Amino acid sequence: VSPTMDCSAALKFARPGLTLDRVERVAAGHPPLADGSGAIDSAAPVVPEHCLVQGRVDPRIGHGGRPFAIGFDLRLPTQWNGRFAFHGGGGMDGRLVPAVGDIHRTLDPSALARGFAVISSDGGRRGAWTDSTFGQDQQARLDYAYNALEKITLLGKQFVTEFYGRPPDWSYHLGCSNGGRQGLVAAQKLPLLFD
Repeated sequence: VSPTMDCSAALKFARPGLTLDRVERVAAGHPPLADGSGAIDSAAPVVPEHCLVQGRVDPRIGHGGRPFAIGFDLRLPTQWNGRFAFHGGGGMDGRLVPAVGDIHRTLDPSALARGFAVISSDGGRRGAWTDSTFGQDQQARLDYAYNALEKITLLGKQFVTEFYGRPPDWSYHLGCSNGGRQGLVAAQKLPLLFD
């Protein structure tokens, strides 16, 4: 399937509690570093042209006046293979890892390079991936535990369906470390999210 690559079509997908921060066409090239800084990783394999959609779900002010929201990074390739992948997080999350689907280059080519639509999440907060102080907020603990995984996966599938005109044929979870924990949570608590 090859959409017209009018990435602005993603702006039409609205829902309560959803804020889109970035919607743009990205030319084929090296992806950003996995650290969430936005700097290009010139040593990484090239990924194809795609639409990048970044945003937040359910923004709120939590414990101690701290801002929270479930952030996501979604990449929709020009040449879509009909498949969807969730790129799992690491550590205590807190950063928005580029949704390339390579999990520290253990998959070559990456899921995005293979034509998958790929989404990632920050787990419901921004901050150092080693900082667990977000746990003082009960909702933040729930978002990190499983809520962000479910909400962002379902949102990603809705975007895919809207963008390509049909739902994904197959859905996968990719992860190690905290991404591995997310995979186990999905298998036990959310078994219908992935194939």
